[in-house]
Amino acid sequence: MLAGVVGGTRSRDKYRDRGRCMRKTGLIVLILAVFVLTGCVWLRYPEPGEPLGKLGDRALVYGKITIKEGGKEFKPWSSNLLDVLATFGRPNVDFSIFWVEAGARGFSVAVEGDGHFYWIIPRGTYLLYHTCLDPLPSNEAFAAFQVPARGDAVYAGTLIVHVESEYESSSDEIGFRVTAVEVEDAYEEELKILRKRHPGLALDVTKILARYDPVFPGLFKDYDRYQCERILNRNGLTLLSYGTR
Repeated sequence: MLAGVVGGTRSRDKYRDRGRCMRKTGLIVLILAVFVLTGCVWLRYPEPGEPLGKLGDRALVYGKITIKEGGKEFKPWSSNLLDVLATFGRPNVDFSIFWVEAGARGFSVAVEGDGHFYWIIPRGTYLLYHTCLDPLPSNEAFAAFQVPARGDAVYAGTLIVHVESEYESSSDEIGFRVTAVEVEDAYEEELKILRKRHPGLALDVTKILARYDPVFPGLFKDYDRYQCERILNRNGLTLLSYGTR
């Protein structure tokens, strides 16, 4: 009889310990999830035809990205067969954004087949970057843009990104580095495209062209927020304070 009592007690202790373990695991997962989410930019990609009105503490940033290597354009995001064939031997192009004020990232942002991008993001100042995998993981910023405290949409321009392929032995893929960026102003044409994409557009659209500085690629090496802010200020971009966002 005593053995049965002891066995039952051990069994209850075992299930109690298992319950504590499961609760502890759940708490750890929750903490990790909160940690991950606080470090990410909440991005939304509006669908064609979607009505766009006031966006509150967020705004739409839009424009176009063109990729060139050796002076020749290729379209890494296009699904057109001829464009896909033309990308053979070209680098895999994938961009992300870094929200400077919050220190948060938006990974692998969506770009449409023709190079247009439409991102609804929090108001603030951003670096556009790509990740080099070889020899060590490092992020190379190549442009900066800003979503201002007022206005519902901002046109960032057409970014002509000149790249140079680099073989990455660690991933056995063709990577690249950015050699230069040109920013063209096609505001009127792109506004027509935006209105056609979103009929009945009810947004106040402003123009703040993206910036390029040859020192941008080195910003993430021993990243320093204040140094980054000084460089952005030099390019006419002032970080938004919490009171103005």
